Amino acid sequence: MESILFFRSSYRTYKKILKLFFIGLAVLLLCCAAQAESILSKKDKLKAAYLLNFTRFIEWPNTTPEMPPAPIRICVEDSPEFILFFNQMSANRKSGLRQQTVKAYSSNTADGCELLYVKESSKDNFQKIKAGLTENTVIVSDSEKVSFPATSITFYEQNKNLRFEIDLQQLNLANVTASSELLKLARIK
Repeated sequence: MESILFFRSSYRTYKKILKLFFIGLAVLLLCCAAQAESILSKKDKLKAAYLLNFTRFIEWPNTTPEMPPAPIRICVEDSPEFILFFNQMSANRKSGLRQQTVKAYSSNTADGCELLYVKESSKDNFQKIKAGLTENTVIVSDSEKVSFPATSITFYEQNKNLRFEIDLQQLNLANVTASSELLKLARIK
């Protein structure tokens, strides 16, 4: 008799555990579906790759061979997913002649960035963002629709392909040097 009671008790416990398992599985599947919707678009991933490559072909002033290379800081006015993707992509890569590391930060929390990536939402936050910029910050605009002051590089689409335009006057004002390889790929303003 005790064995039958023990069996029923074990069976009920097993049933409860099985129910909890299926509920947990359902919640996990819903979370994965929600995360899949927040995955970056191909265009955003391509822009992140461009940003990383810009750091390879731009030289900032005040760098001497005697000084250890400081990381290149990119301030990003974008989603945390974009910043995470960029930092994963640049994790073990070096940029420029001095082989500097590259790291992205939110434009709200970072100061002294060498490169600033702005989107449409940023034009309203200019005064707040401007406080963290240096005179040598290269500003990259998400599209031609964004009118952000002192923009040096602007993304645009041509024949469904992502391209970029470089404003040489703004690069000169920022006192940075872009390599001829980068300039060959750009539309020059």
